[in-house]
Amino acid sequence: MLTANHVVTGGGDITDGQRIAIETESTFVFGFEAGVCGGPTASGAVGITGAAVVRSSKEKDLLLLRLTTTLPHELGAYFFGWCDLDLWQGVAISHPCGAPKTIAVSEFGEVDHVKVYQKDVYDVAWWEEGALAAGSSGAPLLSESSGTLRGIYTGPVQAGSEACSDPGNVPAQDRFTAMSTILEFLPEKVRGGATCVGTYDDDDYGSLLSTVEDASYYGPGAVVTLTAKHSVWLLDGFFADYGAQVIVVTGAPP
Repeated sequence: MLTANHVVTGGGDITDGQRIAIETESTFVFGFEAGVCGGPTASGAVGITGAAVVRSSKEKDLLLLRLTTTLPHELGAYFFGWCDLDLWQGVAISHPCGAPKTIAVSEFGEVDHVKVYQKDVYDVAWWEEGALAAGSSGAPLLSESSGTLRGIYTGPVQAGSEACSDPGNVPAQDRFTAMSTILEFLPEKVRGGATCVGTYDDDDYGSLLSTVEDASYYGPGAVVTLTAKHSVWLLDGFFADYGAQVIVVTGAPP
């Protein structure tokens, strides 16, 4: 599970005490959402306890956890895919001020990809629908067109309406750590060398992803296996230099 580092640490390096607290005291709630848009909170939300820290970075403001409790199949939980491509319109899913799940949609073309100290970020200046507010840290920024993960919310540079409604004429500057920096942060065993992977169900053919899209450069001596249940797409930008070994495996395991 990927979130913002400051959610746990307040902005510093993670401590041994905080690691122990995550392992013994943390609770992760699934299904905390209204049954209908704008309706009362749905019953049946499920809390899962316990996680272990895989990696943390105060500079990138990212924290990767591994849940230590197996998720019940009835939750219908699945993994987001991700992609490191240009983003024109983003969708954020958050729980501002502890509220049930809300969705914000940016104005088309109002997402800027910029570099700041030690990381790349997306800044959203205007929200067409909804907005982000306190308590949204760690929320995913998804591509409106593909639904793939593009960033993790780390807080406002300039607060907009601070409410989950039409922000009107109040400009925001909501900042998300971008996928390019997230890929640098993720362990190789998690990202598998791929810059784009499709959303997949962990119970379907084990660890095989549904679709892998790759636009990576592999230099001399690189050895990588791209594995997918359905297909592997080599996107513009993919290049395997002389001496690289790229193995493509598709289809369900025997």
